[in-house]
Amino acid sequence: MVEYKILVTKKEEKAWDKFLQECSRGHYGALSGWLHGFDVYGGKSHILTLQKNGTIIGGMGMVEMGKGPFRILSVLMGPILSEGYEGFAPKLIEQTRQYAQQLGVFLLQLKTPNSRNHQSPFLLPSIDWNDHRLKGWKEGYPFSVVGVPNVLYLVDLKNDLSCSTEWEETMLSSFKANTRRNIRRSIRNGLKFVEYDTYDGVRDAYNLIELNAKSKGYAVRSWEQFAETALFQIANKQAYMTAAIYDGKTVGAHYGIVAGKRYSCSMGGVKRLKKDLHIGYFLQWNTMKKAKQLGLCAYDFTSIGTPSIKYFKEGFHPTLINLSPPRYIVLSSWKFELFHKLFPLMKRNKAKLARILKR
Repeated sequence: MVEYKILVTKKEEKAWDKFLQECSRGHYGALSGWLHGFDVYGGKSHILTLQKNGTIIGGMGMVEMGKGPFRILSVLMGPILSEGYEGFAPKLIEQTRQYAQQLGVFLLQLKTPNSRNHQSPFLLPSIDWNDHRLKGWKEGYPFSVVGVPNVLYLVDLKNDLSCSTEWEETMLSSFKANTRRNIRRSIRNGLKFVEYDTYDGVRDAYNLIELNAKSKGYAVRSWEQFAETALFQIANKQAYMTAAIYDGKTVGAHYGIVAGKRYSCSMGGVKRLKKDLHIGYFLQWNTMKKAKQLGLCAYDFTSIGTPSIKYFKEGFHPTLINLSPPRYIVLSSWKFELFHKLFPLMKRNKAKLARILKR
């Protein structure tokens, strides 16, 4: 028997997270801990599942944002469906639309885990948007207040190799020569790779990520906004905070999330020292080794980044998969038009708005 069910308990959310980690099409953006991370901005998470005889075989992880009549519902990445149940995609999308209408939101938007140009065990086949059940959907993602990158940037972890020595040599040989040299140099520099799972350790590592973002002019959530998410995910083995130590101090940090049999690089940072220790190469290499130890199939950089970051990532020879364009459906035209005019002002005052909504 197949049925649709909204999850409401922590036990049910735990079962959903397990499904996402075991299903190759799972995505970190649908994990309960990641969805709840938007609570600090006044968000509310919703998880709609497709179940067969009580077992989850698919679903949608969603975040509702806004107040009163001006609320939107965003599917960060979905639908997610187990192999063999791809045909349920249109019906699951339609069920999500009906649920959005019940909530009274004026807009439903989603990013889909499929690609027009690639086939992969991590992706759904193409979705037929001409299906009569999907009438009214348009391309786009009007409000990027919540979301995840619309790409996969994958390094194959060569799971067919079990011998650690053979695996390391094969992996290293698949990287560009300069990347391979810098990894080996970083190892000789005396760096130490560690994992943090205590409050103080995770806080120390995240402080470096915040400082790195500030120095390079891009935004990450403050510790106060992200602490609950990070500590929950790490405690539940959904994520890992790894770090590079030099002379007893944290000089590099990396936050990675596990879902879809992949280790997804969420954020990181390194400390600039007088001597170039190649900390970034050291962290990425050791994190890939960690992903291999966890039995995962791929390492996902999750985004391309700036030209310099892109050059760095290309050294590991990742495969870039551009996902299909996002989709949205308007459930109230006048609310959509009005909110569209107000949205730029809200984005400029996001921090202030988050404090107001939290109160």
